[in-house]
Amino acid sequence: MRYYLPRIRRCNGIAILPGRTPTHFATSPRTAAAILTAAFALNGCAAGTTTDIYADVVRGFFTKPSDATVSEEMLANTPFAYMEARLGAAAQSVLVLGWQEHGEDKWVSAGNEMLILRHGRVVRTLGLPVDRQFTASAEPDPLAEVSDPAQLDGREWQSTLDWNASHGAGFLAKARFRDHGMTSIELRPEDRRELRRIEERVNIRPVGIEYSNWYYFDARGQIVKSRQHVHPEQPPLTLVVVREAGPAAPVHAVETLAPEAALATDQVQVRLDDGAILALPPGPQRLSEVVSRATADGDAWWPGLRLYRSSATAQDAAHAARTRLIEQLEAFAEAAEQRDEGPRAQAARALIDTLPPAPPGEMLPVVLDLDRLRVTPSLDVLLPPGEYRLLRASRPETLSLAGMAVHPGERGYVPGRTVAAYLASEPLAAGAERDHVWLVQPEGTLRQVAVAAWNREFALPLPGATVVVGLAGRAWRRGELAPLNEALAALYAAQPPAAAQAPAVAERSR
Repeated sequence: MRYYLPRIRRCNGIAILPGRTPTHFATSPRTAAAILTAAFALNGCAAGTTTDIYADVVRGFFTKPSDATVSEEMLANTPFAYMEARLGAAAQSVLVLGWQEHGEDKWVSAGNEMLILRHGRVVRTLGLPVDRQFTASAEPDPLAEVSDPAQLDGREWQSTLDWNASHGAGFLAKARFRDHGMTSIELRPEDRRELRRIEERVNIRPVGIEYSNWYYFDARGQIVKSRQHVHPEQPPLTLVVVREAGPAAPVHAVETLAPEAALATDQVQVRLDDGAILALPPGPQRLSEVVSRATADGDAWWPGLRLYRSSATAQDAAHAARTRLIEQLEAFAEAAEQRDEGPRAQAARALIDTLPPAPPGEMLPVVLDLDRLRVTPSLDVLLPPGEYRLLRASRPETLSLAGMAVHPGERGYVPGRTVAAYLASEPLAAGAERDHVWLVQPEGTLRQVAVAAWNREFALPLPGATVVVGLAGRAWRRGELAPLNEALAALYAAQPPAAAQAPAVAERSR
C-alpha cells in the first residue's frame, strides 16, 4: 500500500500583525479599521488615513529584509498581547492576539494569516503555504495536564492531524516527550532567562516521517518560546511570547428560541439541527455573527457546517431538482432496455433507490469557517432577512462511496489514500463511468477527478468526503450524460457531511 505526504514549497514568512485587545472581536471591516487606527495611533504612526497606514505597514513588513520586533514603547503604550514569530529562516514578524475563545488563543496578521494555539501548541493555521486544518486527540494534551514541565519526561501522546486538501488528513501523530533540563536562552535582546527545554519527538503514521517540536518553560511553568512544525516538510515556526494573553474566555451555551417562536418578517431566522431557532438580533446579519452564535459552545468542525435558504420556495426547488434527476435516470434505464442492455437498466434503477433525500433548501455557496471569515472580511457577506437552516456535523472517520458502485455506503478513512486507490478494488455497476468520478469534499466543494489507468489524477479526499461514480454507456451519448452526472454529483454535494443514505459496509482488505 502506498501512502502520500506530498512535498511542499517553502514559506516566505508572515506579515506584521495589527492587533486589538483580547476581549474585543472585529467582525467587520469598519470595526477592524477603527481598531487599526487606534493601534497605530498608540504606536506613534504618522498621520494618514487608516487604509494608507495599513497598506504601508503590510508593504513594509512583506519587503523588509530585517527582523521586526516589539519595542519597549509598544509595550508601554499599547494593551495588546504580542508574540514574535519566525518561519524557517524568514525575517521575524510580530503577531497580536485577536481572539480568545474555547480555550484557544488566536493570533492574527495584517496579511490575513492566523495562528491558533491551545496551551501553547499550534493546532491550526490560516494563510501559510500548507495549513494545519485540524488537531484532535482523545487524550488530554500533556502540555496542559502537568503543573511541573519536568513531569513531561517520558510522557507519550497521540493526536490526529489534518492539512488542506492537497496534503492529506487523518494522519496519526505519535509523540514522546523528553526533558533536556535547564538552559540559558536569550528570548529577546537584553532578556536572557533560565528555561526548561522540553523536546516532543513526533512520528507521523503511516508514512514514518519524524520531527521534533521544542518547548521552553519559565519558572512559572508557562511556555514562553517554542519551535513547532505545522507540517512535517514545512520549516519550523519559532514563537516567542512577548506579552502573554489574559485568562481564557469561558465557553457559552448556544442561545436559541423555541421552534414555534414567531419572528418579524425583517428577521434572519436560522433553524438549527434540532429545530430550535438561533437567537439573533433584528435585521440583516453577517455570516460571522450567525456562525459565532451557532458555535458558541465550541463544538464546531468548520467543514461540517451547511447553510441553506429554507423558504418554502427553496425547499420546493430542491425537491423538484431531485425529481428531475429521478426522471432522467428512468429515461436512461428505458433507453438501455431498448438497446437490450438489461444490466445497465437494472443498475440505473438500483441507483434511484440509493439516492439521498432532497436537501432542506438551497445550499448557499458561502464560507462558514469563522476564523477565515474574521481574517477575510470580503467573505463575511450579509444575509438578508429570510428563513435559513444551519446543519452541523462532527468530523467523521469515514468517507462515502455513492452512485454507480455495487456496494455504495461508508468506508473507513485511510490517511494518504487517493480517490483512485479507494476505487481500485471496488466493483462498479454495469453502465458506470470508469474514467472520471466526482469528488465532494466535506465543505461541499465539487470537482471531477480522472481515475482511468492512462490518465490517473492525484486527488486526496478528506474525512467526510463523498466519491460519486456517474453513468456511462451507449444508451445515451456522452454529451447527454454530462448534465445527468452533474445533477447526481450536485445532489450529494448539497448533503451534510457523513450523511450517507446507503447502508454502511465493512472495510474490505486491499
